[in-house]
Amino acid sequence: MTEVEFLPSWYTSGKRRQFGYRTQYVALGGMLAVMVVWSLSAARSISYARADINDLAIAEASALAVTAQVASANTQLAALKARAAALQKIDSRIDVPAVLGELSYLIEHGIVLRRLELVGEKLRPDTPALPTTAVPAVRIARQGMPDAADQLPIGEVRFKVVISGLAGDSSDVAGLIVALEGSPYFNRVALSFSRTVLVGHRGSLESKSAANQTRQTPGPADAVAASEFEITCYLANCRID
Repeated sequence: MTEVEFLPSWYTSGKRRQFGYRTQYVALGGMLAVMVVWSLSAARSISYARADINDLAIAEASALAVTAQVASANTQLAALKARAAALQKIDSRIDVPAVLGELSYLIEHGIVLRRLELVGEKLRPDTPALPTTAVPAVRIARQGMPDAADQLPIGEVRFKVVISGLAGDSSDVAGLIVALEGSPYFNRVALSFSRTVLVGHRGSLESKSAANQTRQTPGPADAVAASEFEITCYLANCRID
């Protein structure tokens, strides 16, 4: 028996089209939902990535600042080491006030100093020799100004003491030599020269301070004989084997 369709064909075809449209709408809605979810997820991932990039930029800036500080500290440390090395070379390791105090104790009242020098000399034989003109590390009561070309020796040096002046007679010079030889501050004491000269009046040799004496005008009758001398020795703070 044949089934008879009472609905018109245009109605059934319209129903089928509506069903197809609904199916397409549902599929498109599902795709739209998936795209929205994916977009939100991607936006969240991008936000996290930007936050990580910002954190990395801050960390990089901090690292650069720390690196700059470390470089500055290394530069300052190198400068301080260079200064310390320079001071280590320049430091003579002698107590000049103590040396002067010892000389003041040893020199008797009958001796008047004209010059006192501490001359630095190189110790190592492989270093360049000192110039012909002595290079004083300490110069006291010396006539004239030091040469501008003079330079202090640095490094391992020893110090020679040069003492020159006037004494009442040769026995005072001999007594000073004996006193220097007996002092623990000096060694290798030697007399460079000693000669007799005429000086103004005896009062200048018999006292270290002439301020309390009546000033006299020296004349031929007041001239007296005195011993002019020069003594050299070395400070005993080093020993050469």
